[in-house]
Amino acid sequence: MINDKSDDSMTNEFLSLFKNGLTYGYVVIVQFLTEEVIGIEEDDVLTQGKPVTKIERVPYHRYFEVKEENYFKSEYLEKDRKERYSDVFFSPFIYSVYKREQKSSLHLTALYVDIDNCMTEQVLPRLNKLPGGLQHPTAIIRSGGGVHIYWILQYKHKVSKCLNLWKKTMRKLKDDLGGDPKVIDHARLMRLPGSWNPKSNSKCEFITFNSENRFDLFDVASALGTYKERKPSEFHITRKDTKKISRQKLQYKPGNYAQYLKTDLVDLMKYRAKTGADIGHRNHMLFILKQLMSSDETLDYLNQKVFSEPLPDIEVAYIKNYKAPLSFPKRKNVVEKLEVTPTEQSMFRYLTDEDVYETRKSIKFIKNRKLRSVVNFLLKLLQRKYAKSNVTLKTIAHDLSISTKTASKYRNSRNTKNDYLQVSKSIGLVQQESEEAKKYLPSLEREKHKRPVIEELQNLQKLIDRFQTLVQQSKPFQKNQLNTKEYKELLRLIRELKILKDECL
Repeated sequence: MINDKSDDSMTNEFLSLFKNGLTYGYVVIVQFLTEEVIGIEEDDVLTQGKPVTKIERVPYHRYFEVKEENYFKSEYLEKDRKERYSDVFFSPFIYSVYKREQKSSLHLTALYVDIDNCMTEQVLPRLNKLPGGLQHPTAIIRSGGGVHIYWILQYKHKVSKCLNLWKKTMRKLKDDLGGDPKVIDHARLMRLPGSWNPKSNSKCEFITFNSENRFDLFDVASALGTYKERKPSEFHITRKDTKKISRQKLQYKPGNYAQYLKTDLVDLMKYRAKTGADIGHRNHMLFILKQLMSSDETLDYLNQKVFSEPLPDIEVAYIKNYKAPLSFPKRKNVVEKLEVTPTEQSMFRYLTDEDVYETRKSIKFIKNRKLRSVVNFLLKLLQRKYAKSNVTLKTIAHDLSISTKTASKYRNSRNTKNDYLQVSKSIGLVQQESEEAKKYLPSLEREKHKRPVIEELQNLQKLIDRFQTLVQQSKPFQKNQLNTKEYKELLRLIRELKILKDECL
């Protein structure tokens, strides 16, 4: 990083591996700097009677913003007196905020070892002691005072789920390679490749780097003996009648999402079977349905009644009798295995690309829960206000489509300023979440078949804008006393809010 673009590009490629596959969270880069502070020597003032100034170098740290398209640029840093980028560090974790704290760490992205006082030629003999797959790590870096070795993980596990396994594996790697025993926490700073190490007056640089070498945490832990896969076993429970009942632990329980996905899969096969396009995907289809805990009758129905050409009985029997533990199929893998085309994706809700599904999921959440909730809250405030009008409870109940008991309850209740402030605060949060739902907009705009999702985003924004307009129109009715004409206008506003509430479903 001495104004060398090749260094920056390699550092960027290295940093991008830690967030590969994640669309949220932060990579933390920090540079430790010193600033000159002018002070006064108090002893000299007492002895000589005049102030004598002194200059102290006070250390402080500076964080840098990291963007996905350009993780790092050396010109963002500050140079030292020798025109070098010194004391630059990064943290090999993903954080929820742009601050290096253990409580804010979200994902475990790599396994690494810091070997102090180690020469380059001493690294390979130590690596040869590890199991075969670990002898070729993602990167080996000369830090200036030793060597850093990284095994970057392909899948980024959550800290909340795999931290104990990660720490056990880190300790085992540290013991086998003679690494620093302190470097096993999940908010660690490591020296950034390409920066200058002033302690040893040398550059931190790559010895080897292969971005294709990525690892699975459970495979590494299994190879090192820190993890043993538990096979589903039978256990017994004792009941009052002293009968022993054996049952097997289920891997998961299917929910509504599983049922919806199965429906989309069956409809997809029916659509393809008309033209014979299901040939080549029939085995994948049956196996995915087996993962979704479909019954044997469902598999037979699909094979005999839906497929354009049935599979041989021996192949279907193999899938039905498959005994190994099955995990829930990921939607992304299902779309890839079945090669769901853009035209087909436009026909289904769940058999779609990740960006389409997540965007539609956000839209549904905002409309059905967030926006509808705040619309309903304002609606009740205005209904309570209308209940103060000088008409009978029966007329109020008729106008608001509520019972006379509820109308009486509304008449005896009061609205406060805080209630209306809560509406403004809630609509602000809804608008904020609407902007967050647009994070996939660049990828949606690149492909034509995803344009309907963009229209759904636009329709959501129109609903929010309409509600904000109604909120503005409701402000004149927040005063204590209203005349007859104002009550009629208030009733019109209430009916518009009801229409908007129904459109949020």
